[in-house]
Amino acid sequence: MSISYQTITQRHNDNLECFSRYATGTVFVIIIPVYQKKSNIQNLTKP
Repeated sequence: MSISYQTITQRHNDNLECFSRYATGTVFVIIIPVYQKKSNIQNLTKP
């Protein structure tokens, strides 16, 4: 889970949220924008 969180939040600048209720369960929400800033796309393609 920590690797997923790190990849989503740091590499892609997206959001991952966790909502948990006792005896009900846990919901994970990943928020990914439809469009990324141009500078962000350039950073992803660099090794």
